Amino acid sequence: MFLFRVLLRRMEMQEITAEVQVEFMNIPYNLTPPSLLVFVEQTQEYGGDFNHVEMQANGNHYSGTQTMTFHPRGNTEFYPLDGYALNFTFTTRLLGDLIDDTNTKCEIRCLIPGLDQYKESGTSEDRFDSVTESLDGEGFPQVHLNTKVYLQRGFSSQLVMSVIFISYLLLGSLLLIKPEKLEQRLSACLTLFLFAISFTFTIQVPTALQARATFAETLTFMLLIGAGLLSVLSVIEKTLFEEKPRLEVLQYLIEGAVLVLLSLALLGQISHFIGMSGGYPWLRSSGATFMVFSAVLIAAILYGYVSKTILFIIRRRKKS
Repeated sequence: MFLFRVLLRRMEMQEITAEVQVEFMNIPYNLTPPSLLVFVEQTQEYGGDFNHVEMQANGNHYSGTQTMTFHPRGNTEFYPLDGYALNFTFTTRLLGDLIDDTNTKCEIRCLIPGLDQYKESGTSEDRFDSVTESLDGEGFPQVHLNTKVYLQRGFSSQLVMSVIFISYLLLGSLLLIKPEKLEQRLSACLTLFLFAISFTFTIQVPTALQARATFAETLTFMLLIGAGLLSVLSVIEKTLFEEKPRLEVLQYLIEGAVLVLLSLALLGQISHFIGMSGGYPWLRSSGATFMVFSAVLIAAILYGYVSKTILFIIRRRKKS
């Protein structure tokens, strides 16, 4: 049996520190060299990272462990819907003619908090995606064992997105409070404003250099802007309608214009992530998912305004 094990332990600056363990068991005694080398390559678009595990013999049993650094393909800007791809190839010679897809086992375990691994190749979780043979530069047989693994967020992703959706739902509910009840509106806006600030510093954003804010940070920023706009709008409406009650009908036009502009700004921000997601086909949170979620958030923003406007129209028709 030929066992290859990769333990993904830590991710920093978009680098994953992993412990690679290799074991060759029950090797025929007439084929047991004093030591073996297994080369580990992470295939990437711009080249590959080469490492090796040196294996020492103990009778007809070989084992070796090496700590390595890998660079997964992915983008932390998608957090908490981010996903990463790792493409490993193990190469060994000398015993290459003994290894095939029936006597090999590949174990990859993700020990990074918040990330889970999965495969999409259809192969068994403990099998390689492909096992191929070739000759090295000296004419010796060697075997290449390749496997791909993808990392994604499970429960933590659902938790962050649920909190953001509920917050946007609360934002859309603020306009159900009548303008004359300014204290209640401002109290809810201030609570939402402070929550958006504190939530930004509590979410576990990956520690990686990036050009833009993450998806979660962008949505929280738009929530902060929305709470601030509705606070200012509430003060303006209170002052204006107290002086001229006949202008109260204008609140539906003003509030509608503000919410539409806010929704368009939010859609513009999400469109950036929709465009980027096309470059990462392994992401389960594809462009369609971003589009659906943007529609849900915009509906949460507008539902309160639409509800009160429909009730206002119905009352006016009954009076007329």
